[in-house]
Order: sequence, then structure tokens, then C-alpha cells
Amino acid sequence: MSTIKVDSIQATGETASRGVSGVAAAWVNLNGTGTIAIRDSMNVSSLTDNSTGVYDSNFSSSMSDADYAISGAIPYASWGASTKADFYGASETSSKMRSIVIDPFSNYYDGSEVYTIAYGDLA
Repeated sequence: MSTIKVDSIQATGETASRGVSGVAAAWVNLNGTGTIAIRDSMNVSSLTDNSTGVYDSNFSSSMSDADYAISGAIPYASWGASTKADFYGASETSSKMRSIVIDPFSNYYDGSEVYTIAYGDLA
């Protein structure tokens, strides 16, 4: 496999380019119920089920440090209540990102679909 080194990228059909650092370094779509599992991912090698609603996504290739940004979402249908659950990120290290799912009543909740994305520099 070859490596292409660039400072910015531009997709076919786009008029603007963006810095490579703005591209996701890792992402995961996981099933957080029962035996947790990765549905699909990039740069995530495994999951750790810490407790109800608390998941670590372990990177295949580490980040350069723990100062990266994460975001995430839990689809409405993932937990079946009439109000949306909340996603929180916490306890990031260069080798993993943590997702925490909490329902509207401040209870930790195992979501059937949890999406987490990390933005930053790889080591």
C-alpha cells in the first residue's frame, strides 16, 4: 500500500479544499446492548464495555495525544422513549475514546446504536 502525503484535500465536484486535520481520525457505529459489538468503524480495533451506557472505543492507530475532539449521537429509535437520550464524551486518551449514553432522567443507558467520531492528529 502506498502513502500519499498532502496538506489539504478536495473531493471531486467540490469547489473548496479543506485541511487534512479536519478529516475524522476515527469513527465507530456500535451496538451497546447485550454483548457490545462494532457494526462498522474506521481506526477502531475493539470495544470495552465499562458499565451500563459507558463504552471505550480502542484505536487501531493511536492519536498523537489526548487533546482531540469527539462527537457522537444516539438515534431516537435506539432507546425507544419519547425523548432523545444524550451523548457525552469523557476520559479520552491517545489510545481510546469514551462514549457515555444518558437518558433524559439522568440514568446511564445501553443504546442499541451509538455513533462516535474523533477529530485530531494521529501519532
